[in-house]
Amino acid sequence: MLNLITDAWIPVQRMDGSRDVIRPDQIAEPDVLFLDWPRADLNLACVELLVGLVYLADPPTSVEDWKTREPDAARLREALKGLTPAFNLLGDGPRFLQDFDEITGSGNPPDMLFIDSAGGSTAKKNADLMVKRGRYPGLPLPLAAMALFTLQAFAPSGGAGNRTSMRGGGPMVTLVQPAEPGFWNLIWANVPQGEALEADELEELPWMRPTETSEKGQVKAQPEGDFLPPEMFFGMPRRLKLTAVNSDNSALVTGVVQKTYGTNYGAWRHPLSPYNRRDAEIFAKRPRPGNFGYRNWRGIVFQGEGVDRAACLQRYLTHYPKHHFHLLVGGWAVDKATPQDFLWSQARVVPLNEAGEVLAGRLVEAAEQIGFALASNTRQGMGEGEIGTGAANRVREQFFQLTQAPFEAQLDRISAGQGAAVPTAWLALCRSEALRLFDTEVMQGLADLSETRRKGVVEARRNLLGALAGYGSLGKKIFTALELELPKRSMSETPDLGAMCASWWAELTNKDIGRSRAEWAQLRRAATPMEALLIPATHRLNKKLADAGHDLQKRPDRLALVAMSLAQVKTSGSRKAAQAMGRGEPPVLSALRFDKLITCGDLSQEDNVHELIRQLRRALAQINHQAHVAALARDLLWWDDTTRSRWCFEYYGAADAAPAQELDEKTIEETSA
Repeated sequence: MLNLITDAWIPVQRMDGSRDVIRPDQIAEPDVLFLDWPRADLNLACVELLVGLVYLADPPTSVEDWKTREPDAARLREALKGLTPAFNLLGDGPRFLQDFDEITGSGNPPDMLFIDSAGGSTAKKNADLMVKRGRYPGLPLPLAAMALFTLQAFAPSGGAGNRTSMRGGGPMVTLVQPAEPGFWNLIWANVPQGEALEADELEELPWMRPTETSEKGQVKAQPEGDFLPPEMFFGMPRRLKLTAVNSDNSALVTGVVQKTYGTNYGAWRHPLSPYNRRDAEIFAKRPRPGNFGYRNWRGIVFQGEGVDRAACLQRYLTHYPKHHFHLLVGGWAVDKATPQDFLWSQARVVPLNEAGEVLAGRLVEAAEQIGFALASNTRQGMGEGEIGTGAANRVREQFFQLTQAPFEAQLDRISAGQGAAVPTAWLALCRSEALRLFDTEVMQGLADLSETRRKGVVEARRNLLGALAGYGSLGKKIFTALELELPKRSMSETPDLGAMCASWWAELTNKDIGRSRAEWAQLRRAATPMEALLIPATHRLNKKLADAGHDLQKRPDRLALVAMSLAQVKTSGSRKAAQAMGRGEPPVLSALRFDKLITCGDLSQEDNVHELIRQLRRALAQINHQAHVAALARDLLWWDDTTRSRWCFEYYGAADAAPAQELDEKTIEETSA
């Protein structure tokens, strides 16, 4: 007969890499690293069980005791002795987490103890495609004990009369993991303050007394008191009895008898779970399927509206406000009675004051809106029907993965007192990733699309740029979340930067202005962007742009590119530059020359800027220094894959089929740059 107090039954890893099986008191030994059950849900539940055992036997009696007590395996072993009669798994007396009375009914295979096993109805209908039956014909006693506790602690709904756990079906568990190594530090950080359960008080454990049943819908509320009731860590919503082939430690549990209408727990507030608040009611938060990234942290890692973090985390933050540590987050993501995914994740906890936590929440809200804008416009660009599937869902998930590390870096800045600059920096980071993901997913192969699809792609990108610049309902939500000033102009009122550049060019080439003519000649001869930046005319161009809110001081290479290239134009014609280059047979500019020009891509690299200037000078000379100045200026201000794709259409005589970009699209992009 296995006794969970006196017998060694818990598999662990020690710090030297060896594996061992220990008693509960041995968790206080300094070289125990972590648990070693074959399933992650058993590891999570076992941490809860051990926290509960320490709470029953020897909890901290004060905050000072909690902060200063050293691990002492001998003391813990002595304290646990009084619990021994209540922790037999099999035998004639009370059994751990099993019904006090004998119960009868049809036997179930021991599979039923595992949340991801097929239920009786599923198996009967042969519907266990993803949720399997018959995996465990017999369970060793330690594994059966751990599976039993896991089911009672996390029990999902399981048909009429089969009650959920005291936190509802599939609750989220959060555990403070201090920076100091060692398994004991994890356990002790999460043990609530309380009073030890005396040997004559064991009836406070639900299997040590007749079950409080719920055939008539009776609800058991959490008792009031200074400390948590012992039942908090050992709830028993399911009425179960294990059957085994014999009664010694080599026995196998081969069946489980279940009876309906066990204890129906009301709103119990468990110290290891966060809770949603709705009016006067509370509900334990539940994990969602998928990665547990920063988008899920509100109300769990830091404060969120209408949500209370787990009491264990709140206590640790209160008494160690400057500590960096981690939060272990786990639990079954369950849809009704069907398990979808098991969450086991680790989140950094950065010390933030109240204002910092509010700001962190606003960063998440902004990212959620940007992720939605990215997904919805990707769906439009790809011509897909659902935002939750396909490319739209893929780019949104990638967006949150790629911004995880940058988000944590922003938390560090907030913690360091640099929060004022964070909203603008966060928007720039998210914007960069969103556009890159959109272009990678949607813009590739643009030339092979039909005219209708190309127009849809360009419109989708324009809409995304608009949202990222604060336009439209999504843009307003993004900027409001970050408390950034919304753009003063509507999208239709944004200035035409190309026309501004054309006005500057007209002044530069005016024969009646001697100064301008001299500077025009200097710009035509300038060999590098730096030489162009030494010419006053370049800065007059930037002043025009800056007056409209588009200062290129931080993008000097782009400013020099526009000034040096426009200086090569002698006459502003009606034909776009790429169209003029592709005229004739053979073309005015050879395909080889055009290829060299158009392959100048990433202008964040200085060599590419220099090469583009060199190739443009040659190309403009080939078309007799004549081009539509405003259109050329717009294209050079935002020289990117979209612009280069359009130039290909225009060069090869497909101008009518080329995706036409609205003039304000580039203004939108620059507004948020």
